[in-house]
Amino acid sequence: MKKKNIHAEKLEEAPQESCPRCEQSWIIHNCPKKSDELERMKLRNVKRRNRVGIEKMSDQDISRFWSFVQKTEGCWNWKGHITKFGYGHFSFKDSPIVASRVAWFLTHGDITSGMYVCHKCDNRKCVNPNHLFLGTAADNSKDMVNKNRAATGFKNGSYTHPEKRTRLYGEKSSRAKLTNDLAKEIRMKYKTGNYTQYQLADDYNVWQGSINQIVNNKSYAK
Repeated sequence: MKKKNIHAEKLEEAPQESCPRCEQSWIIHNCPKKSDELERMKLRNVKRRNRVGIEKMSDQDISRFWSFVQKTEGCWNWKGHITKFGYGHFSFKDSPIVASRVAWFLTHGDITSGMYVCHKCDNRKCVNPNHLFLGTAADNSKDMVNKNRAATGFKNGSYTHPEKRTRLYGEKSSRAKLTNDLAKEIRMKYKTGNYTQYQLADDYNVWQGSINQIVNNKSYAK
């Protein structure tokens, strides 16, 4: 009797989307990480669309744009739609445009292809033209590092949000073939000089690379 392929059945039942041009369909994965990735892809596509259409805004569209801006002596905060990444979006002809890019264009004119509209004030909601400047992706990254906003060291997400760390290491990993005690045993045997890494790999049914990580204290608790 042929076994049912449960995974294949689940894929068939999964919701799908289709391309309006080629009509090829693909499965929608309800995965939080995938959702974040798709959101970033949407932002990249938004940046591409921003180069088209802003110059076609009518006086009514421009008036509608500024109606979403709360002006203060400092930042001009965007009161319209805010993305999950904190950036303001202005809807023009059913397409979202990053609000800061619109503000720059309306004040200073055309934006060179490939250039970013960066914030001096580090307030992503801000659309004050005096708080914005044009720069490349490298300029944007350099500005982030200079302002000590890079997620390095203890600012990294693995430290600031330890509850979101899903990857487990050593014997806690679901794919672990060894325990911490076996790892200690391997280190002791290797120190005697009577065993090569390949011999230990055969004895413990793991890859030589895994043994190398263990004897060099790069995996499993010492």
